[in-house]
Amino acid sequence: MKKTMKTIASLVMMLVLLLGIGAPAYADGTVSYKGGAEKFVFLPGSGYTDTDLFDGFKGVMPGDTLTQTIEVRNRFLNTGSVRIYLRAVAHDEQANPLSPNVAAAGETVATMSDFLSQLYMEVWQGGTCIYTGTPDQLDGLKNNVLLASVPRFGSVTLTVKLQVPKELGNEYANRVGEVDWVFTAEELDPQGNPKTGDTSNLILWIVVMVVCLAAIAVVAFLVLKKKKQN
Repeated sequence: MKKTMKTIASLVMMLVLLLGIGAPAYADGTVSYKGGAEKFVFLPGSGYTDTDLFDGFKGVMPGDTLTQTIEVRNRFLNTGSVRIYLRAVAHDEQANPLSPNVAAAGETVATMSDFLSQLYMEVWQGGTCIYTGTPDQLDGLKNNVLLASVPRFGSVTLTVKLQVPKELGNEYANRVGEVDWVFTAEELDPQGNPKTGDTSNLILWIVVMVVCLAAIAVVAFLVLKKKKQN
């Protein structure tokens, strides 16, 4: 039987570089797995996309080193623990184009990749570094990385560090970088095993089997009764 790999949803990491005066507003992000129609819910969102979590990476300056946390929560009431996985998906011109608002800001896949290649990023899950490098390189996140088995009402925290080089020039002012992160939740049964499909199908087969047995019993009874009458 197939494992139930519950919903896939994308999270867009936005990096906006403004060479100006003033500190950016800071807010940590949350990702809540709720199952059902809601699936994953991302907060806080931004003017670029509803799934943008990185308010702390807006309006950054050359020489900045910024840290932001992302709390991934299990808020699905119809299951116990869930395994949370993370992977990254590169942008291209066709299969995974840029978000409309990013494209409207004048970015192309080429210009955005050049911008992101100037930065340095680390992603930590607890004391484990799961990614290090420039945000345009996805080496460590091309495939699903298991973050944790998160119990109901529990959470796992990611810490993202961004470094902007001091020598970054004015040609990168007001630039936007977009990185797609894909979260996957795999629901587990109370024993910690992956769920195996819909139990309603099993109930249906049990009912059908009982009905068949009852029909066989009735047929056997009628046959025996007819033999006795003969």
